[in-house]
Amino acid sequence: MTTRKFNKPLSEDLEQTFKQAHFSLEEYFAQVNVLAENLASGALGGAAGDTMKEVISIDLPKKIELLSDKMAELENDVRKAREQYIQAEMAAKRRFS
Repeated sequence: MTTRKFNKPLSEDLEQTFKQAHFSLEEYFAQVNVLAENLASGALGGAAGDTMKEVISIDLPKKIELLSDKMAELENDVRKAREQYIQAEMAAKRRFS
């Protein structure tokens, strides 16, 4: 039987990484919106410009937002798991002390 132990420092690192990814994606999302506005104002013309504008202003922001939301969800999941572990550890110490 394999014994597994919760790694609190690793969970804290994971939570911080997901948090940073979430904020980085939000910043990237804002930059993509600026780029889409520049393209819409005529920086790139023709069919290629229209396609590029559509991808940058519609498709890409949806995917960035989805990924950003997932990073926030993972951050929350890791935090909750760590909190539950700490509570269980404290309860076990009280019970067996």
